[in-house]
Amino acid sequence: MTIAEQVDFSRETNNKLEEEIRRLSEDLHVLRKRQEDELRDLETRTREDEYKKYNNNLRRLEDKLTAMEQNREIVNKKYYDMIRELQQSEKELNDELILAENDADKYKQENLDY
Repeated sequence: MTIAEQVDFSRETNNKLEEEIRRLSEDLHVLRKRQEDELRDLETRTREDEYKKYNNNLRRLEDKLTAMEQNREIVNKKYYDMIRELQQSEKELNDELILAENDADKYKQENLDY
């Protein structure tokens, strides 16, 4: 092989290698871009999943709070109803006691009059 052939061969080999380097660089660029896109997508999906979990937990807590508030209202109503019933019973017993005392006073008075 002559020097001119060797130079041509070296240039040809050099051109092929440079072309291979350009192709590999482009492939690397594409792979990096794809990786960045996939990472960004994963980050977005993860954020969305966390947001959904947060909202679901928030809704569950709000539902529990609403149920607790309703139960508290029911308990308060029962409590005040019981107080009213107790007051009514106390009033009725006091009225009966007054009637019984009046009857007893009348009976005493009638017995004293004889």
